Order: sequence, then C-alpha cells, then structure tokens
Amino acid sequence: MDEKRISDAYEAIAALAPTSHGLEARITARARAHRQRRLLLTAGAATAVAAVGVPLTLKERRPETAPAGAPSVIEAPLMFTPSWFPDGVTEQYRSVRFDTATGPEPGVVAGAGRGAARSWLPPGVRADTEGPGLVLYADDRLGDDSGEPVDIAGRPGTLQTGDTVQVCWKAGPDWPGLTVAVQGLPDPVDVALRVARSTIHSSALMNLSMSSPWVPGRFTGGTTTATVFPAAAGGWQQSLLYCSADYLQTAEVVVRTGPPPASVIRWLAGPGVSLYVTGNSVTGAEAGRLIEELRWTTPDLSWVGDR
Repeated sequence: MDEKRISDAYEAIAALAPTSHGLEARITARARAHRQRRLLLTAGAATAVAAVGVPLTLKERRPETAPAGAPSVIEAPLMFTPSWFPDGVTEQYRSVRFDTATGPEPGVVAGAGRGAARSWLPPGVRADTEGPGLVLYADDRLGDDSGEPVDIAGRPGTLQTGDTVQVCWKAGPDWPGLTVAVQGLPDPVDVALRVARSTIHSSALMNLSMSSPWVPGRFTGGTTTATVFPAAAGGWQQSLLYCSADYLQTAEVVVRTGPPPASVIRWLAGPGVSLYVTGNSVTGAEAGRLIEELRWTTPDLSWVGDR
C-alpha cells in the first residue's frame, strides 16, 4: 500500500477534530491521526480518503423564533481537576465524551467511551484561537508509552517534550488515562509535572445544554463529544460532535453567537445566533433533520474565569 496515500488520508481525518482551543485541537488531532493510521493500515487508504468530504451547503432559513423544546440540562462529570495552577490562567473550555447509544449517564464517572477535557488559558486567549495554555484530559485514547519515565504521585507516567509538553499517566485501574499538555507558558516542563502531580478527583460537572433526539444510524455505535466555551464579544459556542465507531465518519452540530463560518451546512437559529452542521459524512437531508430536532438553550458559563 502507498505510504503517501495513507499519510494523506489520516492527516485529512485528523484535521476534522472539533473546533476548540488550538492546543486542545492539536493534541486531539494527533491522537486521532495515530488511531486512524492503525485503522487505515488494515482498511485501506482509499476508503479513508473517500470518507473525507467537504461540507455541503443548505439554504439559510430565518425562523421567527429560536427552535422550541429546550432540553432538560444534563450534568456530566468532568472527573478530575488540578489543585495547582501556574499564575495567570483561568478555565475557558470544557468538553465531555460519552457513548452515543447510552448518553452521558450522570451517575457514571468512568468506563469505555468516556472522556473529558478542560483548558486553562491566560488573559486575552480565547478557546477558539491559537495561544498558550494548559489542558487536562481524562481520556484513554490519548497518550502512549513513548517519552521519559516519570513518577506522578506514586504512579508511573511519561514526559514528552517539544513545542507542546505532555505528561501521561493512569490515576487507577478503573479510571481513564490522564494527560496534561502545556504550551507557550514559562517553564512548561515544570508546569506540566506540577499540574499532573496535583491532579485530584473532582465533583465538578459540565451542564449539557443541547441534545439531539435523532442522529444518523451509523453514529449510534460511536461516541458523542459535547463542548462549550466562551467566544468573542461576550458570546459563546456549544457543540455536539458525533463520531462513528471506526472514527472514519463525523457530524458536528454547532450553536454559537454571531455568524457561522463560511462553507458549512447552516441555518440561522435566531437574531445573533447561528446553528449549523458540518462533518465529513453528512447529507443535506440529515443536516436538516439534525437541525429541526435539535434542542438547546443558552449554555451555563458561570465557571468561566475560575481556577
């Protein structure tokens, strides 16, 4: 098999990572690329390349009111938090991942298909832009055995250095792997190790303020990632990213203040708010149904700016 075709395919798939903080997106994309490369070596690059499409365009409609039927807000566990932070950073981004078929299951804090991510950024750095900061992931999909061995509060871990410093370890046999990633902050290796060694179990919850009663069948065996963060001019963005079980197909539903990006399946949800669908394998009809059936309300951002 042509190695160049494989490389082009998994890099294209990695670029489909959900919109988020630049650091978080790069780490997620790197993990997705690594995972996809293993799949492509067995499934074939041609299939993967065919799965990487361009967003369709749906005629914009202007309803008189925002979509009815706001969801009952579900609380999903974030699982962990650092107890030490470098000066000048505050929380600006949250996401949780769960099995699409079962949903977030508020009382369940660990298990297959589950994950969470939180970002702490310096003043003036937004979660949807490139910039310095640190991210804590609880996610078995991330991390590997490469890097320098380190001790993290009595448990073995690895330290990887470069433009982004990463520390990876397991908090226990029944918990997902943990990764701390630091970029653009002073003394990044020291910061990453101190943050990792200070990480503890947390009762913090993320409020999921959007839900979709229907998703295309090919996504029901995969995972959903719910994301929320503050945007420019006091605005916000929240999304649901659906991923198939083989990670080859994606569909993302986004609700945000302000106009939508160019070249997406979109629908203007109301004055000052855009609702749109994008992904590598979603049809116009599917996008229309996702939009019609989506339930959402303004997200809770009371946690933004905390440590």
